[in-house]
Amino acid sequence: MKLRRIRNLVVAGAVGPLAWGLMGPAHAHHTQVTVGGSATPAGAVPITGTNTTNIAVITDRGLEFECLTASMSGEIVRGASIGVGGVIGSIDSLGLSDCVWAGIFDISASLSDADVTLVEHPAAAGDDLVVDIEVPAMRFVGTGCSFTVTGTLRALIKEDANSDAILELVPVDWNTMDGFSLDVVIGGSGSSCLGAVVNGDAMGANWLDEFTNPHESQFALGTNGAGAISHG
Repeated sequence: MKLRRIRNLVVAGAVGPLAWGLMGPAHAHHTQVTVGGSATPAGAVPITGTNTTNIAVITDRGLEFECLTASMSGEIVRGASIGVGGVIGSIDSLGLSDCVWAGIFDISASLSDADVTLVEHPAAAGDDLVVDIEVPAMRFVGTGCSFTVTGTLRALIKEDANSDAILELVPVDWNTMDGFSLDVVIGGSGSSCLGAVVNGDAMGANWLDEFTNPHESQFALGTNGAGAISHG
């Protein structure tokens, strides 16, 4: 039986007409990814990332893995077009370790060759870049557990005063079930983790400190001196 939990989420937003000027819609000038304040020279800029929080994922049956250590490497494409559906970067490798499940601390997960695709056009300077991390196959292994997930993981690339950008995983919404966009694939018996994960289950990022001080899983990104990631 799959769980359905209800949380009260407050979504801040504004409703009103779009401001159109002589040059078109408000986001017309936010057309390219910038690094260090510039869209040139165009091309891939290497990035690295380390977690600034624990990284949490959860299945739609309520099984959570909270990982204490995480790192990633990849590229952001300076000069890439800010167009919905466009690839603006990639993750060459991402590793999660010291992941806790039912008191077991040795679960780890790894991902490679994941495109980062823009899914919303930012309306103004400084707005987050809303992206999907394309997950061809992410493998979880450890005591009692062995399974793969495929699909997408929604994230935000956010400007930050202390790093070149923040990559923030968007948590699932138990009201609508949005965010459960990773599919669990298990061969053989069709279950793992002592039957708590079943072939066909769904997974997504989860809130940290969900019922006391909810906040999102985050990575701090660095460009090895090339500068902050933004758009212009």
